[in-house]
Amino acid sequence: MDRDKPARSVEAEDFASRCDELLGEVEQRGGEILITRGGAVIARLIPFATELRPFVGRSDGTINLPPGDLLAPIGKDWEVDQDL
Repeated sequence: MDRDKPARSVEAEDFASRCDELLGEVEQRGGEILITRGGAVIARLIPFATELRPFVGRSDGTINLPPGDLLAPIGKDWEVDQDL
């Protein structure tokens, strides 16, 4: 599925009459189609994934952390709110 391509939307009534055509489109081209009713999204048509992506490493390269020790003290004093 191409995540950079914006999803197109189809009203539920139109989807009902063109269901087979739209299923074929998603199967062949990928992407997704948002199904709406009165302008609100009620469903999302996406291709079936025959291969599941592994969970570990899925976000690799999407998060940039500053260099250094994430568990080291930050050098600021703080107090615990006992009223919570």
